[in-house]
Amino acid sequence: MKHIVFTMFGVTDTGKMKLASTVVQADPPEGLKILSWYACQGIPLPDFPGDKMLSISVIEADSNEAIDALVTMIKGQNGTPVSCVPVLEIAPDTSA
Repeated sequence: MKHIVFTMFGVTDTGKMKLASTVVQADPPEGLKILSWYACQGIPLPDFPGDKMLSISVIEADSNEAIDALVTMIKGQNGTPVSCVPVLEIAPDTSA
């Protein structure tokens, strides 16, 4: 199942987030595939704190244990809040 992972971190912690990304992508938890990983370069949402940045990852996980392992790895690298949301892929309508 695919999930979107949101990680909010302080601007001064960008190096820690890069390290977490490098560590996780080099050796992802078993049963987890990282499809993409992004860092927002601007304010992603209204009222988003100006001293924070947002990382967004798209993953595919075989189990809740794989997701828990990913969250634990990210928090262990930089201690930031992590939210993981299951998503449903919607294919474009190509019948036209």
